[in-house]
Amino acid sequence: MSLSILPLVDIVIPCLNGAKTIETAVQSCLPHAQIQNIYVGDNCSDDNLREVIDGISDPRVKYIRYNDRLPMLCNWLRLCKETSADFIKILPADDCLLASADFSELQDLLNSKRDLSLLVNKRLLNHPRPLITLLLNIATHFIFWHQSYSLPVSEIENYLSKSASNIFGEPSCVTFRGPQLRRLANSNYLLDKISLAQEMYPYAADLILYIFYLRSCPEQSIVFFSTQFGSVFSISKFSGTWRMRMRQTLDLIAFFSFLGLTISPLGHLKIRLRTFFRNAIFEIS
Repeated sequence: MSLSILPLVDIVIPCLNGAKTIETAVQSCLPHAQIQNIYVGDNCSDDNLREVIDGISDPRVKYIRYNDRLPMLCNWLRLCKETSADFIKILPADDCLLASADFSELQDLLNSKRDLSLLVNKRLLNHPRPLITLLLNIATHFIFWHQSYSLPVSEIENYLSKSASNIFGEPSCVTFRGPQLRRLANSNYLLDKISLAQEMYPYAADLILYIFYLRSCPEQSIVFFSTQFGSVFSISKFSGTWRMRMRQTLDLIAFFSFLGLTISPLGHLKIRLRTFFRNAIFEIS
């Protein structure tokens, strides 16, 4: 086996009553030789999730049933404790990996950028009508990143904390460094703070995770934004993905403002809109 296809990624799929989509999510991971294990964490589901997983014969698929139901983010992190690979991707049970997702890019990045802490890819959208799906993703291709670039962890963390702008998107867009994410998951002190933050902002689990993760990274490390068109595809209902895309579009405006590519009032407008819709002031200490 060549170095480029050595297993170096663990996929974690936290799941609560996701029997209808879990098989598609898991099956999408199996063709990728770089994936070491696929952990399905059952957060006390009431459906036939176990039966579906038992029907998948690949030895890399590990089913873990928990006896206590935890809030979303805490459930993600306890499942991450099971991993051992160099990188971890959290894949929601209603998303799937694309066949074109190229994890060998991680090995190349490690060889050239050993201070890499986070890799961010694009995400494709789904709609019941194929033509609309095509148009949405063509628009996404032209709107979103056209160049690969990296930014310091400290700079990104500071921006996320102050603006509450989730410029990364869904967890499936992000690939974490395994040792760093496991250290976070095994810190009882940080888990208590994370749990409190999720109680305050129950709909911002992914943003909370990114902020605490970046705070735990070495200051000199970087976040790398990839030009790869897409690594994951949403298989959830269109209404959910459409709301997600609206949020990411507002995030994009604020992020361009952050990079100095547009005037700052647009960023302030976005933050005001977010505050209006959420009716909350976002502050994590």
